[in-house]
Amino acid sequence: MKKFLVIFLSLLFSCQIAPAQNLKYDYKNNRATIYNALNLTDSQIQKSEEILNKNAKILDEKYQKLEKESYKLSALKKGNACYSEIIEQKKIIKNIQKEIEKIQKAEDKKFKKCLTFEQKSKYKIIEKLQKHDTKKEISHEKLYKANPQMTEFARPKTNTCKS
Repeated sequence: MKKFLVIFLSLLFSCQIAPAQNLKYDYKNNRATIYNALNLTDSQIQKSEEILNKNAKILDEKYQKLEKESYKLSALKKGNACYSEIIEQKKIIKNIQKEIEKIQKAEDKKFKKCLTFEQKSKYKIIEKLQKHDTKKEISHEKLYKANPQMTEFARPKTNTCKS
């Protein structure tokens, strides 16, 4: 669950770069990958699923609310609203993010309680790798958003001119 938190929060804190409505992530596939990497037993998987499903409705509501508020923020920015309104909207978004983070941290603590010592150490490594990947993805998005004409390395644009 921590990986979801790390990825989601890092993408949300870069709200100015990538609004929350553009986020697409396959949580079920990623969850299965972590379960396999940690070699969880059936009872551990069942406990973790119970932990995740306990607050699923609340988190869904919070994410929907966050999405609506981020739409409002982008509309305010596009509509040239006054600076105080934009700041107020950013505060609302940050409060929602904090609420989500608080719920996810509590879930993560409960999940870590059902892990063995080896699994906890593997989980920490997975978290670090995911955090690194997220930072790399955000910097990649910043780079190509700032320079839309720039081609990606090893993917040159094809020349459309006929010679």
